[in-house]
Amino acid sequence: MTTQLMTRLLKNPTENKNGHRLTLVGSRFFIIYFMLSLLYMSSAFKVYAHNFHTKGQVSTTHNASHSQGKSSQVLASKLTFQSYVKYLGNEALFVNISNSKLLFDPFFHDNIRIYQLVPDTLKRDIFSGTAPFNAINLILISHAHRDHFAVDEVVSYLLRFTNTKLVGPKQAIDKINTQLKKLNKTISHERLISVNLNIGDQPWQQKIGEFLIDAVRIPHAGWPSRAEVENIVFRVTLNHAIDDTASQHTTVMHMGDADPDDDHYLPYRSFWRKKITEVNFPPYWFLYSAEGRDILDNIIGAKTNIGIHVPMAVPKQLQQSGREYFSIPGNIKPLHSQTPDK
Repeated sequence: MTTQLMTRLLKNPTENKNGHRLTLVGSRFFIIYFMLSLLYMSSAFKVYAHNFHTKGQVSTTHNASHSQGKSSQVLASKLTFQSYVKYLGNEALFVNISNSKLLFDPFFHDNIRIYQLVPDTLKRDIFSGTAPFNAINLILISHAHRDHFAVDEVVSYLLRFTNTKLVGPKQAIDKINTQLKKLNKTISHERLISVNLNIGDQPWQQKIGEFLIDAVRIPHAGWPSRAEVENIVFRVTLNHAIDDTASQHTTVMHMGDADPDDDHYLPYRSFWRKKITEVNFPPYWFLYSAEGRDILDNIIGAKTNIGIHVPMAVPKQLQQSGREYFSIPGNIKPLHSQTPDK
């Protein structure tokens, strides 16, 4: 059917191309059919174009809308990296390095009506051991505040997954043991590893399987009003043959709710510089204060810093800082520059 014929039909819907008369109903039916066909072809093309351009996208860490975040999470779940971090909520992180897996501050159920909770879907996957949350090697707790630590959930998980170990400050370990006593349950001391540090103590270190764990007690934000809180900065190195000369390793750091005063960090300058950290996760308030940025860039010196503990209403200062941060649970970030495994 030519364009000329369509024009004639639209002008005179009762005449066909041979000059014969068509019924009014028949010609209208034909026009409607033709227009529906065009709509179908247009819709099919749009779907194809969308699938083509979105194939292989990876979620971003900041300046993304909630709708963008949801789409990215679905795409990212189909990709695998040798080393990556997945944001769960507040300061909760899942780190997977060559199938060695750890969780930072994963279990809490009080967001103080400010911070991101771990979504129920992610929490169910963690508690059911659904991949990639199967075979978690280690859990690290930065401190025992309620927006980082829920003792009932921690104990429930450890009783269910008996190969997982936990490292945390003495305050958190004491709460776990108290909860176990109430339940008339036990967990071996080999699985509950206490970091007992005072402010100013030398760094703590222990090898746990393929992990080399370094820890320093840095005062909680708001110092000195919260001096009693045992906030631990963890530096974790993962390598299949851990030693000081290992050329291939991945190191990540989690700062908990550390206070941004350089007086806390300068005494440990040699400690920070002894081992280069690939990715550090500081609380967001470090990212937009001059002193906080100086600590990150010139004292700790990690290759990359990604802010966490970000409020649900992301502060404008943070948005304008030009720094990376996590704010949408489920987002994924590779720990190295790499292409996805196929």
